[in-house]
Amino acid sequence: METESLTREQLVFELNKMRRRVDELEESEKQRERTLRREKALMDALMDHIPDSIYFKDKQCRLVRINRKMMHDLELKDESQAIGKTDVDLFGEEFGHKCLNEDRRLIETGEPVISLLESRKLNDGRINWTLTSKVPIRNEKGQIVGLVGITREINELKKAEQELERERELLQALMDNFPDTIYFKDTSSRFTRINKAQARVIGIDNPEEATGRSDFDYFPPEHATEAFEDEQKIMKTGQPLISKTEKIKKADGSFFWVIATKVPIIDKNGEIIGLVGVSRDITDRKLIEDKLQASLKEKEVLLREIHHRVKNNMQIISSLLRLQSNAIEDKKATQLIRECENRIRAMAFIHEQIYKTKDLANIDFSEYVTTLSTKLIRIYSRDPNLITSSIHCQNVYLNVNTAIPAGLIINELITNSLEHAFDANQKGEIFVEIRSDGGVYTLRIGDDGMGFPEDLDFRNTESLGLNLVVNLVDQLDGTIELNREKGTEFAIRFKMVGA
Repeated sequence: METESLTREQLVFELNKMRRRVDELEESEKQRERTLRREKALMDALMDHIPDSIYFKDKQCRLVRINRKMMHDLELKDESQAIGKTDVDLFGEEFGHKCLNEDRRLIETGEPVISLLESRKLNDGRINWTLTSKVPIRNEKGQIVGLVGITREINELKKAEQELERERELLQALMDNFPDTIYFKDTSSRFTRINKAQARVIGIDNPEEATGRSDFDYFPPEHATEAFEDEQKIMKTGQPLISKTEKIKKADGSFFWVIATKVPIIDKNGEIIGLVGVSRDITDRKLIEDKLQASLKEKEVLLREIHHRVKNNMQIISSLLRLQSNAIEDKKATQLIRECENRIRAMAFIHEQIYKTKDLANIDFSEYVTTLSTKLIRIYSRDPNLITSSIHCQNVYLNVNTAIPAGLIINELITNSLEHAFDANQKGEIFVEIRSDGGVYTLRIGDDGMGFPEDLDFRNTESLGLNLVVNLVDQLDGTIELNREKGTEFAIRFKMVGA
């Protein structure tokens, strides 16, 4: 009886154990069903809120599930209208067979399709551009049982891409028909785009061949190095290089001259991402300029020689007058001859300054005035130690047409002061000042002597010297004023003649 009782208890225990196991299995199944329903709800929500078309297909490439976006694109009211169908049923023969062949190849090989660009003509005639990716679905044994695909419409992107391509084509057409060389470079000074003119310069037929290359691939090291240093400075500072004249060696060994301008390319964040350069061939102009410079140099040499000979001839005339004056006993006639001699000497000195100057358009007038004043004081003063001069005209440069009449004016007025302003043993000072203000020159010449007579009009006098001064001021199209307050001071204002 005891053995039978134990067996019965054991059976009851095992039975209860089995019941608990069944309950656990039932609960586990319920839990699995709840999980599947939750995952399906999440999957449905995910698929229906993704803006791309998503679909699942079985091993026969038939649709088993699609999302709301795909239903909308196919103009379907219910998912069941697509289930069990292939792309041929939905998209027609041409596009449908193309997609079906892709699906079959994926099922057979297991190779996914990634970002496949496709275009399909819609019923309204528009072209629909898409990017499609498909991957196989495998079971727990690794066997392919279907596929999942996702298709994104890229009509706006494709439109923007086509517009960008049109702009690129227009830009390239503009560049290629521009006579100047045009090129774009990255931050490492490598070409990213060039026009046909630049391609001809570097000796290639296709401008695209230059992409990724640099000046070191096409030009001598000295030019390439200089260009690289200029461009890296632009990248670093952001400062453009404007109108730099360069001599460049072509691929065929010949040289040409260009004016190059390079400016940085800055993105929307303010970062320098490269540069654009434009170079204009100025070889013909440079050759003409060189010829003109050579011709000008020859003319300057000739002109200096003319001034030198004029100076020599005037010195001869001055010497002849001096010799003639020695033979004349009439003091008044001797004085007149000496005044003429001094005028000629003053003009000769101007021609000497012209001969010595490097720039015929800019004669150093300061040196002329200082030297002329010293010579006149030595000639006219009985005792040069009694009369001093004060010269203030640093950095004054005049052209020939202005310097000669201005020099004669100074000669006449200083001579007039030396002859009439001081008694025999009287000390005094003669001053000359010339300054420029906005292109207008002011020349002040005078002395601190006995002063200009009150009853004498310097514009209407028998003095040849003063008449000559008035005429020379008119020649300069200037004005002249007389100040009698302290000694005598003439103020003459004029502009550069021919400027």
